[in-house]
Amino acid sequence: MDARCVLLAGKFHGSSDRVARSEAALEPRKLKECREFYECWSSQVFNFCSLLCGEQQRAELCTEQVFLLFFQSAGCRLTGYSEIPVALLRFACDIADVRCHRPRRGNIKSRAQALLALDFEDRAAFILVSVLRLKPSVAAVALGIDREEFGRRWLNAALELRRLWPNPARIQLKTEGEM
Repeated sequence: MDARCVLLAGKFHGSSDRVARSEAALEPRKLKECREFYECWSSQVFNFCSLLCGEQQRAELCTEQVFLLFFQSAGCRLTGYSEIPVALLRFACDIADVRCHRPRRGNIKSRAQALLALDFEDRAAFILVSVLRLKPSVAAVALGIDREEFGRRWLNAALELRRLWPNPARIQLKTEGEM
């Protein structure tokens, strides 16, 4: 594990000794780039992981692992991005697929629960385009599928969410009709 990874791990786990050693091992310019990169993209990665997993603790762990993998990857540059790096989203999809894969079934009372009831790939496709506002072609790369498959996944998610989302008007009509 290189010094950037130790720095990130120290940030999550509060180990100031490891952070201090990491900072000493990195060039000041590299350390600044790592911090800026993390500060720039960590909230978006966390939000994506949070929507995929539905639990803050799992989302934090996924986010930590995403950045660790990114910093360990050869060829991943830290500067010059105007949009979230696709590699971060790809790592997030891979990690969340393992940690947060199972869809939640049962009584769905909120839109968040409806989103979690989707199959993982459909959920990820929907979040990437409809929440994070990525282009479908970029989102397909992040999921590691072709554009046609991505289109099917997104459409499946949209139709299933429409079916699952609680509809206040429908609930109100049902209540009035029972009177």
